[in-house]
Amino acid sequence: HIAEFQRWLKVHRATSDQTIAYYTRKLTTLLSVLGRDSAAYDVELVRRVIVDISRKYSRYHTRNMATTLRIYLRFLIARGECRPWLDQAVPSMANWRLAQLPRYLEPAKVERLIAACDPATPPGIRDRAIILLLARLGLRASDIVDMRLEDVEWEEGTLRVRGKGRVEIRLPLPQEVGDALLDYLNGVRVCVASNRIFLRSIPPFGPLVTHSAVSRVVERALKR
Repeated sequence: HIAEFQRWLKVHRATSDQTIAYYTRKLTTLLSVLGRDSAAYDVELVRRVIVDISRKYSRYHTRNMATTLRIYLRFLIARGECRPWLDQAVPSMANWRLAQLPRYLEPAKVERLIAACDPATPPGIRDRAIILLLARLGLRASDIVDMRLEDVEWEEGTLRVRGKGRVEIRLPLPQEVGDALLDYLNGVRVCVASNRIFLRSIPPFGPLVTHSAVSRVVERALKR
């Protein structure tokens, strides 16, 4: 049954292997509480499972379990194995962490953030290119980490991005962003056995590994 769920995620939702493994771990725990008779699932059971989890675990864990349950119910609905509206019964979890912070920066503050990167230093040149990609193209941190040298199509003036589910799209490359990338590639990036564009700014000069590395770049610029 879990194998069928995994196959559905892969084929119909274009979910990555890493995310499938994540959902599988959560689902194994949920099934021990829900039981295997999906025809017997109802609103009371769905809500009780999430409420019970919320009493024992953190808000973050509860929210992830609720997301997994919602995805699993949609899988059952697609197969006609439970009520067609049951996924809407999964309660949403409020997230009040850092609620006092604004959801986005005003345009003038975005420009200040970009200007906070020192173009006279190698880390500043790299960080400016990263922040411009985030600000001008709306890329995610994981898009930055995964970006490869061959993804920049200079003659066409486009950038190839692998979005969620590994779906590949092409975005126009603004002149300002292209210039920042060239400054980094030609003057800062060291020659290493990796085709990832962005590398660590201190030895060992390997590629950025996780999206938290990009988050730290933005955090440092915000502090400056």
